[in-house]
Amino acid sequence: MTDGNPHGRLAAHNVFKGKPGVTSLCKRSVTHEEFSSALFLLIDNFIIRRIIHCTEAEYHRQTGCNGWKLSKEELLAVIGLLYIRGATSASKLEMESLWSKQWGLPIFNLTLSRNRFREIMAYLRFDEKSNRSDRIVTDKFCMISEIWNRFISNGQQYFYPNINLTVDEQLLPCKSRCPYTQYMPQKPDKFRLKFWVLCDTKSKFVLNSIPYLGANEERPANRELAHNVVMSLMQPYFKLGHNVTCDNFFTSNTLAEDLKKEKTSIVGTMRKNRRELPSILGTIETSLLRYDSKFLVNKENDFSLTIYKCKPSKAVCLFSSMHPTCKFSSPPKKVPETIQYYNQTKYGVDIFDQMSRKYTTKAGSRRWPVAVFYNLLDICGINSWIIYKECTGSKISRRNFLLKLGEEMCLIHSRNSAQALAPPMPSTNTTPGVTRKKCQVTNHYNKT
Repeated sequence: MTDGNPHGRLAAHNVFKGKPGVTSLCKRSVTHEEFSSALFLLIDNFIIRRIIHCTEAEYHRQTGCNGWKLSKEELLAVIGLLYIRGATSASKLEMESLWSKQWGLPIFNLTLSRNRFREIMAYLRFDEKSNRSDRIVTDKFCMISEIWNRFISNGQQYFYPNINLTVDEQLLPCKSRCPYTQYMPQKPDKFRLKFWVLCDTKSKFVLNSIPYLGANEERPANRELAHNVVMSLMQPYFKLGHNVTCDNFFTSNTLAEDLKKEKTSIVGTMRKNRRELPSILGTIETSLLRYDSKFLVNKENDFSLTIYKCKPSKAVCLFSSMHPTCKFSSPPKKVPETIQYYNQTKYGVDIFDQMSRKYTTKAGSRRWPVAVFYNLLDICGINSWIIYKECTGSKISRRNFLLKLGEEMCLIHSRNSAQALAPPMPSTNTTPGVTRKKCQVTNHYNKT
């Protein structure tokens, strides 16, 4: 089995009815010459205006000066410089080095002054503090939730995924003071923000993302956290015949039953200590030799369980609602079809996470909403690159796309500044002026 498709006739909930790819509106909006046309579909005018309004309001609140303004072109220039900084792997450099004539890049000096860039970043906000205390009671993510939800909704509007989707967690390094920061001492970055992410396995397009905010009072008492996460992420894509691949943290029999009602299947590894597994699982595992497997099927709902001994002392337990039957590869390994399918569809979120880290816009910050905004820009850089390639047929690399995108957004500000500083054009009015006459009284030379 090499094509990633299950053997035999598909069940009704496994028939894919979607139309993957970009929408027709997206194809009409994106042009080959303008790299920013793909980004402006995801970060639209609403998001830009909201950031400008909240940033100006924060400056007025702190300084009491109402004359300070932030233009749209300046904000786009800041975003463009952040993309260039990430694409050139300069995110960890000090700000002074970026504007240095000896070590920095010329585009930074040509676009914005260092003090203006620092001033904008210092007052950058995504909500108004005046009414935050009321909103935070019902929304712990309110400091950036409006911008984040709008961005995710835009991505779902312009891109339809393929049949295979992947659910996993994304850990965002962040040392800022935040009530739901995760502490993981075994990781290189011990303090992190956690996001649950849904990706298209084939294109790595981020379809949905939900922050982990601790205990959720809205979650039903009889539903596990992992169960609730998958159902929330998959909600926009129910009834289309998609398949979800996930690891043993998410996979359960109750989740498979709820997904089947929504015409969605699941394939994932399963923890061997789950109560819903058969009691003879331990006996089966010890009786298997290396590269042997056991395939069990629940005839009531066609759910299957594959036990495959990949190592002399380790067996893998894999659950599937997509494979009522199973084929095996050629000896000596005799890998079951379900294991091969899982290996071909499990890596969507992992590869996206690697891509976002390679050219990340993230830099040190004491405010966690800014760290989340950096993550938003990283996701937008990947999604807009995928949209641009789909619409134009270009094979441009992601690094070159980010550099071109950042340069184009900086040029928008430079052109606007050049027009504002240009001297006024001379008047073209050819009407002859009226000459002033001398006073009619003699010996007086005044002209009144």
